Formats: sequence, C-alpha cells, structure tokens
Amino acid sequence: DLLQDECRSLAKSFIASYGGTEQKLAEKIADFEERFKGIAMQIPIPEKFKDVPRDKIQFLTYQYFHSKPRYGVSIVEDPESTLGKAVCAAHESPDYHGFDKVIEATGKYKFKTTYFEVSGASLTIKEAEAPDEKYHWYRMNGKAVFRPDTDFFWGQGWAIHAVTRQLYMLSNGDDADNTWDNIWIRAKFTGPAYLPGSAKKNAIYIDIVAFLRDEAPVE
Repeated sequence: DLLQDECRSLAKSFIASYGGTEQKLAEKIADFEERFKGIAMQIPIPEKFKDVPRDKIQFLTYQYFHSKPRYGVSIVEDPESTLGKAVCAAHESPDYHGFDKVIEATGKYKFKTTYFEVSGASLTIKEAEAPDEKYHWYRMNGKAVFRPDTDFFWGQGWAIHAVTRQLYMLSNGDDADNTWDNIWIRAKFTGPAYLPGSAKKNAIYIDIVAFLRDEAPVE
C-alpha cells in the first residue's frame, strides 16, 4: 500500500509538471487512475490455486485485454467471472466460432478458433473439454518465458489480444527469473457453435489467465 501511495504521488506530481488548465489536469489524473487500477488491484487467488504462495503466481485479467469492435471483442460485465468482468469475443461471423476450426478470414492454418498462445506456451481447446456454457480451467502446453520487449497473449486469431509486458520482471538476464512453468486459462464458450441447441450468442469468454512457478500445488 505504501508503494502504491508513493507511485500515485510521484505520478500526479509528474502530470502536474506539464501545466495546463485544471480541467486538463483532472482528465490526465483520471486517465492515470484508470490505468493504475490493474496494478493496484489485489486479485484474489482462485480456489483452484488456494495452496499456491502468492510469490509463485501472477495473473492476466480483463484490464489488459483490448476491445476490438471490428472483431466483436469487448470487456463485459459477467457475474460468473472472478472479478465481475471478462473479455468477450462475439464475432458475428460463424468463421470465428466452433472448436478447433481454421478461421477462413485469416487464411493461415495456425489461426484457429479455439487456439491460444502466450510467450512459448499454447493450447487448443477441443469440444470434449467444454461440456457446458460455464467457466472451466484449461492448462496450456509448455512454459511461458517473458522478454523485456513486448509479449502478447492471443487467441481466436488476433481477435483476443492482451499485452503481457507488465508481467516481465527486471533481472540479470537469467531466463529463469521470467519463466512461468504452468499457465492456466479460465474460459467459457457459449452459443450453438459450441453447444448445439443453445439460445445464447456465439462467444468466447476469457476470465483470467494464471501463471505459476514450478509445480506449485493445484487442485
């Protein structure tokens, strides 16, 4: 809390140094506070990872995902989500929905509807792994190794997209400092493309992505 207070104080002093009208200053401070929410928020450790020490886990949540109206992607209120919000990919085209299906619009085989990737780890979610329209945890294959330059979490082609550079930790260059051994996605799939007969819209929801060190205990 003390570090957060100090960061806020220094940031506001820096913003004020640019001068301008009171209204412009207030707007800039409000923008900073909105951006700072993701850093200041204390994300509760999900029940699945209740025995994992906090220094062995970190999260990617809705604050870091981009809204992309062109692809039907937005941040939405979701009472079933861990934090009450999630990124929702609800493209109107059927090309973007269904399990493990090539997205024809991209023309690239790797870009599939339920394929996800982040910094060396990847996952394709199959129909048998999503029996209903509820959130489930899915473990990615491989490890994530973050670099000082920009990394991304992405899925459904580039429709679902989040920058992960904020997860990089300053180090002496040893990859071990920025290697996360287990990556889990909490996601749900709704609509007839995923559950035949569903009356809901076709959509993929990503609630939270968890990065764990070593073989941390998981239920």
